[in-house]
Amino acid sequence: MPFKVAGHRERNPRVQFGGQVKVSPEDVIEKVGWRSGGYQQFLLLVTCITIASEAAEVALLSLILPHVKNEFNLTNWETDKVAMSIFAGQMFGCFVMGALADSFGRKPCSIIASALVAVGGYASALADSTTALMICRFAVGLGVGAAFVPVDMLAEACPDHVRTTRTQLANLSFSAGVVAVTVVGAVILEPWGWRLLAFVAAVPPTVALVMAFYLDESPTWLADVGRGSEAKRALDRICVENTGYPLPEGLHIVGEREAGGGATMDVAEKGVASAGGGAGEASAWYNLAGNLVNLFRTVCLWSLAFVQTFNFYGLMLNAPVVFRVKQYADDGVTELTNRVVFDYAAILIVNSGDLVGNFSALLALRMKTNPRRVAAACAAISVPMLFVPLVPALNSHRWGLVFLMLVGRIPAAPIGSMSWILNAVAYPTLFRATGHGWANAVARFGAVTASSMYSMPAALSIPIHALALVAAIPAALFMPAGALEHDQSPKGRR
Repeated sequence: MPFKVAGHRERNPRVQFGGQVKVSPEDVIEKVGWRSGGYQQFLLLVTCITIASEAAEVALLSLILPHVKNEFNLTNWETDKVAMSIFAGQMFGCFVMGALADSFGRKPCSIIASALVAVGGYASALADSTTALMICRFAVGLGVGAAFVPVDMLAEACPDHVRTTRTQLANLSFSAGVVAVTVVGAVILEPWGWRLLAFVAAVPPTVALVMAFYLDESPTWLADVGRGSEAKRALDRICVENTGYPLPEGLHIVGEREAGGGATMDVAEKGVASAGGGAGEASAWYNLAGNLVNLFRTVCLWSLAFVQTFNFYGLMLNAPVVFRVKQYADDGVTELTNRVVFDYAAILIVNSGDLVGNFSALLALRMKTNPRRVAAACAAISVPMLFVPLVPALNSHRWGLVFLMLVGRIPAAPIGSMSWILNAVAYPTLFRATGHGWANAVARFGAVTASSMYSMPAALSIPIHALALVAAIPAALFMPAGALEHDQSPKGRR
């Protein structure tokens, strides 16, 4: 059900377009701005709940996996297969959901994704075999793989001057979801078991699913596929809420190319709008890698996506393993391997590093710092911190271990957030979700690669991670501007 048009309230002067009869949704959104309490704020709320619930589902796996292993008497390889099922779903979801969102719209894809996460979560709580559980977690992974779609939808609804901060609020909700599931797990997991925790974790995506039905389709996408009248109705609601007036009569909403974006289009957008409009240029392949600028942009984005998950996922998913408390029989010697108890205080402290890091990044963005510089700075800070575990005095004590994992998490989280912000503005509308989805698929390879290095000695794995972070610095700093970044001067990039 779409949002209803708010009543006409005197706010700002009637929006004028200088006699133009054709304008793009981007032009309208720049004119009417952002208003807290209106539809744009509702879209931000839906995005935050969606991202938080999907983050909780990913973090949930690290908490319940030891319990699942004990209940089903799994070998280490069988346990790994359960863990890999959600990552396999994410990879497939990244490739498929982005293309679906570009072909059929952001709203239906968001609904499908939240439904997969919710239904897969509830079904996981009822799974009676490892095969059934793997199918359920694969379904959850499919939905999680489309988490970027509402972020792209939000980016398309934001005026340029607030886009990075509003998108970062959504990224901050990812950290909130990780912390929330840790707190809920501490309350539920040991007294009532992993199945109840899996059931409770499926409630937030259910809320996101219901709210998604009340979203409007992205007017930017509607205009670019030729559905200008629908785009105008969606923009009218925002215009009335923000200014008190609807859009002028006779104004036609068209895609950026037809509106004559000219100087506001970057190379990626011009690739589609170029003379002739050949099928090759109006393709996902061309806009991802069809010329040197597009190729360089994609390589930079993929490098940043790979590096952020390569470093971040290992820290997040491995914390419960590191902080598992050994349980012993009455003799004080025999270890009870069938009892799973976590040091929740330590896990919560480490996971809170995400909140600290992403909130710090939000403050930097509010000061109009380019997200490229934020990502590069976080990567540079992370490099020396990686070597802290090699200090025996810290690594050999519990709180020293907590401290070094915390300081590793703080700068690691914003690298991923900046990657999502940059992906959300990188490509033209009709290829934005596809491009973002492929970058997220590359990121999943980073997570898998990191997991394969868990058994490596620190003296070998740490330099490898450090080299990856060093490579992320130029990838972030020298990435070409994207299609939604209208001011492409170095000072003007946001």
